[in-house]
Amino acid sequence: MIETEQVKIICDVSIQTDHVIEHRQPDIVVVEKDNKMALLMDIAVLEETRVAEKEQKKVDKYQKLARELKGLWKVNTNIIQSRQ
Repeated sequence: MIETEQVKIICDVSIQTDHVIEHRQPDIVVVEKDNKMALLMDIAVLEETRVAEKEQKKVDKYQKLARELKGLWKVNTNIIQSRQ
């Protein structure tokens, strides 16, 4: 974890939540303190077939965590899918 006054970056850590959430370890979480924004990032190497479908599946995977963090951390959330 890296933290400054403006940002906190968390990598490969299971996020503590009040409710049981199956998927709570995105690859990277960036919390922008000034903007009250949490970016959940999942990085994947995808084959060229059904890319859009696979990307959506990964975004859907973290929807519950995003809603939970919005309430717990009092931030807006955004799920970012990065692919190579």
